[in-house]
This record gives sequence, structure tokens and C-alpha cells, in this order.
Amino acid sequence: MRALYMAVALTLSAAATAADKPAFARLESHSRDGYDAELWELYPDDFLAVKTYVLVPRGAKPGRTSAVICMGDGRDSIQFLAGERDPYGCTNVDIGRKAYYAVKAGYVAVALALPGAANGAPDDIDSADSRRRYLSLLPDSGWTDEMLVKREVEMCVELLKSVKAVDASRISVMGSGEGAVIVKAAAKIPGIGVSADILPDCECRPPHPRLPPPHLATGRRMMSERDYEPERADGRTERTFVWAMRRLRENCRPRTPDCLKDAATFRKWLGERHESWAKRYGWGDVSCEFKLLKEERREGYTLKTYEFYPHELLAVKTLFLVPDGAKPGKTPAVLCLGGSGASIWGLAGEKGDPYFTRYPIRNRQAWWYCKAGMIGVAMDNFADGNCAHDRVNHFRSKETAAKYAEHFRVGGRKLDRPGYTTWAFAHVVNFLKKDPLVDRKKIAVSGLSLGSVVLYPAMSNPDIAACCYNDFAPYKGARRQSVTRVMSDTCYADGRGDGTLTWMVCAPKHLLLNEGGAYKGCIEYVERAYALAGFPERLTVHYYDRYSYAPSRKLDAKDLLDARNYDNEEFYRHNNCDPYDHSFHPESALPWLCRIFYGSERLSPEIESELIRAKAERETDPFKAFPPDGRRGRKAVGRTFQDPLTDADLVPERPDGRTEKTATWCKMMADRQKAIREF
Repeated sequence: MRALYMAVALTLSAAATAADKPAFARLESHSRDGYDAELWELYPDDFLAVKTYVLVPRGAKPGRTSAVICMGDGRDSIQFLAGERDPYGCTNVDIGRKAYYAVKAGYVAVALALPGAANGAPDDIDSADSRRRYLSLLPDSGWTDEMLVKREVEMCVELLKSVKAVDASRISVMGSGEGAVIVKAAAKIPGIGVSADILPDCECRPPHPRLPPPHLATGRRMMSERDYEPERADGRTERTFVWAMRRLRENCRPRTPDCLKDAATFRKWLGERHESWAKRYGWGDVSCEFKLLKEERREGYTLKTYEFYPHELLAVKTLFLVPDGAKPGKTPAVLCLGGSGASIWGLAGEKGDPYFTRYPIRNRQAWWYCKAGMIGVAMDNFADGNCAHDRVNHFRSKETAAKYAEHFRVGGRKLDRPGYTTWAFAHVVNFLKKDPLVDRKKIAVSGLSLGSVVLYPAMSNPDIAACCYNDFAPYKGARRQSVTRVMSDTCYADGRGDGTLTWMVCAPKHLLLNEGGAYKGCIEYVERAYALAGFPERLTVHYYDRYSYAPSRKLDAKDLLDARNYDNEEFYRHNNCDPYDHSFHPESALPWLCRIFYGSERLSPEIESELIRAKAERETDPFKAFPPDGRRGRKAVGRTFQDPLTDADLVPERPDGRTEKTATWCKMMADRQKAIREF
């Protein structure tokens, strides 16, 4: 009895937090062949409980035993890692039971499951789905996956220090596969080492046979708001994605931004933001060589194909559509980005575009602006269109480029997708400013969907006077916390960052929100920002046809951050969004920009007739445009080319040593800077 009392007292005293709450507690202990298996519970946050096994070899000398913290991969549960009866159907039988093999090798071993997976997942939802959902909820929650793992490892270290046998100077961590995140997190904890896989040097068998995979590993297909309610009487949850949702919702509660208090406060905030964005994304007077590859006559304009070299290893193609009769020094210019998978040829309205676009007539942005008398400039998105690898789906190209872009800098700055766009746009804008035809005060940007990243150069480049934002963007985290009635494998990662504040930073530049959005807590803030800046007339909001009549926007008075238990369609309705009509809308963009640059919204009869044709356009079927036999190439569809990019793909394809593929350039830059660091 006294021994039990002392054990409980030791647990509580060693685990006390600043708030005098227990950081961990022992739930049960079992005697096994040569070691004891103790089930513990960690409390890394007031709302979260994490179960773990601690395996202690019998006969270990006090203070002289090494310890290892083991994290599994994928569906690996703590039961599986510890060699206990596993209800999760783990399959990595031979080497997966890391904690069990470690204790058999004489270590004190801790078994941890990945956050959001196995023990951190609901019993009737697939573990992999739960893990992905947890990760998709973290942005804007105030936490990251690495932060949580680091906290769990720190608590395991404190727990191990309370074990009499452990040498506190010889604690290491070990993870494999996705569980390698533990190594990255633990590397930031002083005094913690990284261990190689511990394999048995003799034949040993876990005390329990592997159970056949039950329903736990296969999972229910539909989820609802009830899945985000805590399942324990103490208000905690063991389902990590439930905890992540709680933190996300608490961190993104509806509130009016402090900067909208009054005009003076807003202008001060705006000045600070402009300065911050300029430091982060402003590129100033960058310049490079622009090479004219060819000129071709088209009806009413000249198509010029340029190639420019913003870096010694990179070549970027872009198309300039110069209208006939362009007047020197008086011609506006518009830099255009298409949606995901779109190309510069589609933006220019060229026949035979090898890349897919849903609405070929509507989405030829550069062509529309050219027909309105402006120089239309067609550019590719980051690692997309002509800058993607044609052999794989364009999403693979973007993912690969983003992975390598994490590891290098240009001019001391990180070139993520917004960073790359502002960098490339800065070169083109500075080139346009030297063009004798261009009115330097009349340069605009226009982007659709993925291309709506044009917001960033619009905010940070003082030479850009107007921005056409052709998408909707709710307040931060809105989709992730409101859409909970979905398939279990559907994980929304959009809504990261804060679209509302980004739009506000555009003030006082001319801004067109060309596909509307949620009003309460979103567009209302942008309207107030422009009013406080003193230029309310410079903000224009255009809605989809379906929501153009004000009474049809029935949810404008409800904040999206208060919305719960939505399915995807309800989320779109709240945002006044018609996803089936998601395209560039020339019927609103052209009159808007003509009014700004020409003082009149009047369009020529030719454009008016083309607008009628565009309004009647129906969505293109990708399978008809690109038959799945692949003979016409994947290009933007990529349905028959799903393999990931390999190092063999990421080599320069041009004899001059340059590349037009962003992912290849990012890898070349990452390899170069790695070699410099190692040298």
C-alpha cells in the first residue's frame, strides 16, 4: 500500500505543470516476459490526452539504462509498437514493433503513435484519413504537427527521468516513415539524441499474436459535427483531430479586426502592412534579359513570344498581346495568371492549346484585355502550365517545386508560390515600364483561381495600380472549421492565411472581387477598410449570376466562423459561390478596368458579341479534350500520368543548361545551396 502511495505521489509531483496540473498519469501496469509494460496518459494540452506505453526491463541497473522514445508510421499503434494485442491491423510485423524490440535489447522504451493516427483516431474512421484531417486543421490553430510532437517528446523525457533505471543523459528518439517527424521535433530538444532502428540480435517473439484487421482500420465513410465533440467525461479528447478543431475554432473566433477601429488606426496599420509586405515580397528595380523569340500576326493584334532569364539557371516564357493602334505612352498593360493547369497559350486564346482549361472562351484573359485596347501579358503559375513537367500531373510538379523551394533563397528571400509570383511579376513590370507604348501608371494584374495569387504583387509592387481577383476567399480557417459533414477522406487545406486581411492591404489600389464571397466578417471588412482609407469607390464586388440579386444572398448576415455542420454545397452557398460557374468573368472585368483606365465602360460591338458567346459557354469535358489513352499528352489533366517526379526527371532539358520547369530549377537551386553549405 505504501509503495502504491509513493508511486502515485512521484507521478504527480514529477509531472506538475505551471498550473499545478498533472502532465501525465499511469493508468495500468502489466508484467511481461522480462519486462513490465506500463500504460500512461500524457496531457500536452488542457484539452488533449495521449496514451503511451512505457516498457521497463526487469533487473535494469538504477540510473544506468539507456532509454529510447519510439514513434510509429501510418497506422502503427502504441499496442503494436509495444508488442501488445493490436486492434488496429498494423502490417509492418517484422520490424515495426520498435519499442518491444528495444526493451528486449535492454532499453527502457516508450511507444508513441503519430498524432491523429491509430490511438489518436476514432475507432471507426480510417487512421490515415484521421491523420490527414488532423494535419489539415492545424493551420491557423496556433499549433503545428512538429510543435505537438515536440511537446509529447518533452513530456516523455520528463516521464523517463522519473523512472529509476533510466540514465537521463542517454535518452534518444527513433522514428520511421512518417514517424520520422519525431526526429525533426526532438532535434530541437537539448540533450536528446537520435537513434537508429533497434532490431533484435536474437529471435524473439511478441507476447501477443497479431490480430486480424477489424473494422477499426477500414473506417466509416461519412463524418458529421458529432465527430468533433469530446468523447470523455473530463472534457479531454484522445482523437487528435478533435483537439485540432477545438484549437482552430478558438483561435479563429469571429471578431472585428482592431485595425478597423477608426481611420487613423487603419492608416497606421496599413502603412505598417505595406512596409512589411514590401520587405517580404517587394523586389524593387530587378531586371534581366528579355529575348524576343518570335512575332506573329493575329486579327487585331500582334502576338509576341518572349523568354526572360530572372536567374542564370531559369528561362521563363511569356506572351505579349499588343493591340493594333496602341498609342505610345498611353497603352495600359495587364499581367494575367490562369487557374490550376492553365497555360500561357490558353490565356492568349491560341488554338491548339495543349493544356486543359474548363472554359476556353472565357478564360483567355490576356486576349480579352488585348481586345479592349490593352497589352495583355500571359504568364504561367508557379510550376504550372509550360513550367510544369508534362509527363506527370501538374499537381505533382507544384508539390515537388514547393518541397525544394523550402531549402533555398534568392536575394535572401524564400520563393514560395507568392514569393515566386511577385519575383517574376517584378521583372515583367519593370520590362513593361521601359516599353515606349506602355502608360506606366496603368499597369494591372488579373488572376483566376490558383492565379489569384496576383494579390501579392498587387500589394507589394507600387507600380501596379489595379487588381482583378477572380475567386472567393472566406475569412481564415472558415472552410476547415465549418465543413464537417463530408467523406472521411476529404480534407480541406484551403483557407490558410487570411484572405480578408490580404484584400484590406490592397487599399487604396483599385480592387475587383470578381466572384463575390461571404459578406459578414469578410467583404464587410474590406468595404470598411476602403472607406477608412478614403477611397470606397476603388473597391468593386461582382457576384456570380446566381447570387447577383441581393435577396438571393440569404446568409450575408451570418459569420462563416460561426457556421457548423456544413457540407460542401452549404459552404459554397454561404460564400455566394457557384463552383460550376467558376471561371474568368470578362463581362465584369473588362468594363471595370476600362472605367479605371479609360474613364468609360463602353465596349466595342465585337467584344459585346464575344461576351454573349462567352456567357453561353458550357464547361469543357477533360476526357473529350484529352482522351485517356494519353496520345495527346497529359498536359494539365494528368489522369494517366500519376507517377511522382524523380531525380532523373529533374535535370535541365535545354542545351544552354537552363530549365523552363520550375520544379527542376528549384531542385538545382536547393542542390547548389546545399553544396555551398556543406563546403
